[in-house]
Amino acid sequence: MLKIAHMRGDIMGRYHNALLLGDAQERVAVLEESGNLNLAYMSAKIHGLEEAAERVKVAIETTGGSVDGLTDKVLSPEKGSRASGKLLQPPTPVMRGANKATLDVQKTTLEDLEAAEGTRHEDTVFEPSAPSTK
Repeated sequence: MLKIAHMRGDIMGRYHNALLLGDAQERVAVLEESGNLNLAYMSAKIHGLEEAAERVKVAIETTGGSVDGLTDKVLSPEKGSRASGKLLQPPTPVMRGANKATLDVQKTTLEDLEAAEGTRHEDTVFEPSAPSTK
């Protein structure tokens, strides 16, 4: 779905899918493309994407902005705050190999008739009759 949103040019769809997949690089790329450079910089910094953070930092400074103080509150919490910013990933799905639901498929009417007759229609060879001339 992420690929489909990318082909359609759907920024929000790309961001939502990257968020659900836990793809931090794609999130930073989407934020950067949409013009949210400050948020892209903070996301790259929090997720440890140093190359992307430097690229976004250069873009911010080129436009006359500054990155000073952007990540101070997120990366180093002040006294009294609960936690610092950290990478969020979607939960890992629980997979159990032996606990798969199965569905019994019933035989068709033709298979029931073949089983009752004891013969199969595939074994019977039909000879075409000679064309009649009238």
